[in-house]
Amino acid sequence: MILTPLSDHPFYLWQALVQMHALQGQRARWLVYCPTGSPSSLLASIMRAGVADITAWPDWDRDRAYNPACKPWLVGKWLTASGWDGAVHVIDPDVIPTGRPITDPLPGVLLGTDTDSYTGPAWLDSKGALDPLCDLVGVRVEEVRAYLGVGAQYVTQGIPGAWWEDVARTSVAAFHLLKSLPADAQPWCAEMYVTQLAAIRDGYRPTIAPAMGMVWTDGPASGWETAGYFHDAGVVTPRPGAFHKGSHQSWPREIPPVDPGQAAHRYVEHIHATEAAWPELVALFP
Repeated sequence: MILTPLSDHPFYLWQALVQMHALQGQRARWLVYCPTGSPSSLLASIMRAGVADITAWPDWDRDRAYNPACKPWLVGKWLTASGWDGAVHVIDPDVIPTGRPITDPLPGVLLGTDTDSYTGPAWLDSKGALDPLCDLVGVRVEEVRAYLGVGAQYVTQGIPGAWWEDVARTSVAAFHLLKSLPADAQPWCAEMYVTQLAAIRDGYRPTIAPAMGMVWTDGPASGWETAGYFHDAGVVTPRPGAFHKGSHQSWPREIPPVDPGQAAHRYVEHIHATEAAWPELVALFP
């Protein structure tokens, strides 16, 4: 089962809609939290259209300063409510699985994308964040150093919903901890840090799955044939020939030409295919 957690906002919903179109025919569900307590008119319209399986939840009692905590929280809520005990494939709304085979789950193991360069213990240590995060999560630093960092996408089976909900709560505390450190330890990644540290603490062995690698927007177009996912990020500021996600807070109605040699060129094709398939939904975006 593919699970995509996101919040009820046009910026996330447009990416999710493209993902919904790309994943037609696959067993997938989108988990959406609603800050106002009920679905927005845009989300409600998408749900009524029946283009995908969507479950919406009202917001939870937390500090809203850190939105990414909704990812483990939604996964946990769905697992607990549904009673699902099969494999789960957790992805973000800003990726498109390329269709290459994704690794099979190993029960009780947290398989993930290789994010060691920006979530691993060596990187956290370089920012002075490893020791305080380990103290917060309750895991020994020496044990953590034996692992590489995983994040972004996960494949697992047998990790209960209550565990994911605990990760969500701890992620909020970790965000504020990281904000207080003198070095920039990318506080917005707190959820990924806590997920891997809690997995080590509880014996779920976070493990890099090579098949779960990503190609980013300005990566080579051939990445769609070699990576497990296309990730629509990577271009920080607009530039000719590249796709800049940040320029499209709602539906990307005008997209500057993208270099055919870049991976984002095919992503733009997915955007246009979604427009052609569901024009009435695209028209609802502000």
